[in-house]
Amino acid sequence: MTKRKMVSLVLSVLLIIAVPLTGCGQKSENKTDAQTTKKAIKINIGGGQAVETTPWLKDFTLFFIPEVTKRAAEIGYQVDFQQAWGGSVVKSAESLEAVQNRILDISFILVSAYASQLPMHSFSYYLPFGPDDPIMVAKAAEKVMNDIPVMKDAFKQYKQKYLCFTTLQSYGLASKTSITTVAGFKGKKVGGLPTLHYYPQAINAVPVATDASNMYTNLQTGVIDANIMLPQSVLGAKVYEVAPYFIQVPIGSCIPVFFTINQEFFDGLPKEIQAIIEKVSVEYNTHAATVSKSSMQDDLKKWQDNKGTLVPFPAAETEKWAAAISGDFIVTRLKTANEKGLPGKQIMETYIKALQDAGFKLPREWKLQ
Repeated sequence: MTKRKMVSLVLSVLLIIAVPLTGCGQKSENKTDAQTTKKAIKINIGGGQAVETTPWLKDFTLFFIPEVTKRAAEIGYQVDFQQAWGGSVVKSAESLEAVQNRILDISFILVSAYASQLPMHSFSYYLPFGPDDPIMVAKAAEKVMNDIPVMKDAFKQYKQKYLCFTTLQSYGLASKTSITTVAGFKGKKVGGLPTLHYYPQAINAVPVATDASNMYTNLQTGVIDANIMLPQSVLGAKVYEVAPYFIQVPIGSCIPVFFTINQEFFDGLPKEIQAIIEKVSVEYNTHAATVSKSSMQDDLKKWQDNKGTLVPFPAAETEKWAAAISGDFIVTRLKTANEKGLPGKQIMETYIKALQDAGFKLPREWKLQ
């Protein structure tokens, strides 16, 4: 049985259970059967990450789903989100195809998993030492998405429509030892997502691919000496037990995922529901960034409460680190996009200018072509 058929069967069973039964001959007081059918909407939503262990995803489910449900109810529609997270239906690297093939109606697209299909949607990762303010990053990213049509149109070839994105807290490093200089990282094994490996590579450290499932064990057993991660992640995984120092290198806030909806499914929804989904999506961009910014300091305080130590990283050392990264770094990241005929230079120019207009200062100048 295919995944799509399996999901359809599950939803059909749930729909049968959910339909209220009336006694023989009982009259309907308020709604006809046609009205009831018209006003009941099922949305199959899910993805490879688990809500319980993924703060940004938990926040999405606590904002997007209730807001759409509430606003739909206000105009007489009952929207029922059937949630399938944690890889129960698809893995994170399968979400683009899952939405394309209607296995799911809505999911998140992890940009690191689809670098070849969506090369420019990792643009926030292409700017080394970007802003540590998630709200600033979100506003600049919205300008990119709204001003450059190809950014939204890129999802059309996969039969889906862009909805929104998640802006994370600013990355730092959990470390087994206190490090306050670039030279102190020489020879250290630094874990993190492959999209961030250029940071340790630039300063003669050794990058190691890690994720939430193995970073604690890798730190504990010495596979790595430090790990690039978010304040909220180190808390959830209790990393402070094996790496008690959080080095506040301003790696910056980034956008790891974009949420999409199957285009055919969206087109089949009532116009009022389409409008609600679009409006809540726009609001979510701001909401997610605001939550990330406000929670960052709280999470760092909790780190200290758990006997972890915060280690400020000097601005002069950050400038040295940035200088160690090739000035052609962004150009190399745009190669795949340029080969596909995408306006990589325009996208990065728009993003960087929006950040600078908001008051951000680059740690160094970067070539864009």
